[in-house]
Amino acid sequence: MKRAVYLDRDGTLNVPILREGRAYAPVTESDFRIYPEARAALDRLKDAGLLTIVVTNQPELATGELTWKVLERLHGVLRRALPIDDIYVCPHHSSEACDCHKPRPKLLNQAAEKWGVALGSSFLV
Repeated sequence: MKRAVYLDRDGTLNVPILREGRAYAPVTESDFRIYPEARAALDRLKDAGLLTIVVTNQPELATGELTWKVLERLHGVLRRALPIDDIYVCPHHSSEACDCHKPRPKLLNQAAEKWGVALGSSFLV
C-alpha cells in the first residue's frame, strides 16, 4: 500500500479570490495563481515517497459560475506547475448533501482505491 497526501486546492495550492472579506475559488484562468512556495512543498512530499492527490469542492460548477471546460484548463495549469498525481472534484453544491463533498470521504476513498493508498498512513491538508 502507498502513502499519500491529499491536498485541498483553493487556499492550499492556489490563491483564493477575496470578495467582501470572504475567500472564493478562482473561476477564470486570469485569476488562477499558484502559491509560489507550492512547488517546493510538493517536491518535498514527492521526495518523501508520497503520492500527491488534490481533492477539491467546486460548487461553482453547480451554480454555473464555472464550467467543466474552464475547470479542466485550471487543472491543466496546476498539473504543469506542480507534481500532482491526480485530482478529484466534487461538482455539487453543499446543499445537495452528496457523498463526495468534503469533509465526506468519497473522493478520498476513490483515490485510495485507484492508487492503492493506505488511508491510515496518509494525510489530508
